[in-house]
Amino acid sequence: MKKKSSCSAEIVGSIDELLTQILERVPALSLIRSKCVSKQWLSLISDPDFHRRHTFQNPNPKILAFLSPETNQDQKHRPVYVVNPTTNQFRALFPPTLRDDVTRSTLVRYALAFDPSQSPHYKVLCVTNDDDDGGHHDIEIYSSETGEWKHLKTPYFPRERAMHFGWRSRLGAVYCNGAVHWLRSRHEAGLRFGLYGGNGIMGFRREKKTGVLHYFEISQERFLVVSAIPPVPSVVKNIPLKGNEPTTWPNLAQRYFGVCGGRLYLIETYDHCLTQFDVMEMEKDYSGWFVKYQVDLNPLVAAFPGQDCNVFVVLCLFQEEETDYGVEDTSTHLLLHLSGKVISYNLRSKTFRTSVELVNKELALGNHLYLEDVVFPYMETLTCL
Repeated sequence: MKKKSSCSAEIVGSIDELLTQILERVPALSLIRSKCVSKQWLSLISDPDFHRRHTFQNPNPKILAFLSPETNQDQKHRPVYVVNPTTNQFRALFPPTLRDDVTRSTLVRYALAFDPSQSPHYKVLCVTNDDDDGGHHDIEIYSSETGEWKHLKTPYFPRERAMHFGWRSRLGAVYCNGAVHWLRSRHEAGLRFGLYGGNGIMGFRREKKTGVLHYFEISQERFLVVSAIPPVPSVVKNIPLKGNEPTTWPNLAQRYFGVCGGRLYLIETYDHCLTQFDVMEMEKDYSGWFVKYQVDLNPLVAAFPGQDCNVFVVLCLFQEEETDYGVEDTSTHLLLHLSGKVISYNLRSKTFRTSVELVNKELALGNHLYLEDVVFPYMETLTCL
């Protein structure tokens, strides 16, 4: 029996096409380790054509880790790096026009556009605007397929609809459905208190500028802007009044802007009620935000006595296939970092579990990240840089 199994394995190993089909289904990190099996495996796994086929075979790899970068504010005269931790490859990029055209008031921001389910290639956007005249934007776009930069002409936006990049918006780009998105004011909630509506009710409202969202369509190479003001969060609307004044002012603690299942999401937490917040979803046509889920983490706080559970970081939203009473369904989960743990919170069932316990607590993220600090999900891929 062992002899027959050994012969079968040798037969499979001797047929490159059959072996390749098997290896295409192996996770990327395991493939990297498998290069040392033999010269034949090394040759197959190192083939760029195999990398492309493996990427299409595994378009939605699981999130393995999160990277929290420390980015220097001044990126004008330095390259930006595209890094693939799985393959230990990186590429340094420097838009050609930045070498001579920047001034002290020029603000430079980068964004990565990559979807392995659509293409094994990626693009890098470099957006610049002048802080003295925020309405002018320049875009350089790099294609990994051609290895070249391309300069694009962009429309002029009036100051009230311009991007107004500041140092706090340096990492705010989100790639979703073939477009890169930026929120204009990621560092502030834009809440104001006073009379609103025709009946003279005192309450909170949003400033119009908080609803400005810019997006760049990759395929059409168009730079567009829409106005979609987020609703006032429940924890803000529920602040009691004393006379005609709120008893506390809602100070923004965190603002998460991300993507899940092809939809944009926005989460805001406030200092006066950190464990309760709304998860807002953007309409497909960009017509506005609506509250998709309401989250109460107090049961989670009770499950970890002795720890400061008010201090957490929203890492990302992700979808997971589940079987409930024999019926397969997809549920949306919220990943949170809390005191050296990564916790998965099911937004539909409101249940939670510890996904990862960090052995080295020094690797844990600090209390909660500052408003504009961002963590990036790292997923296995053999994509060539």
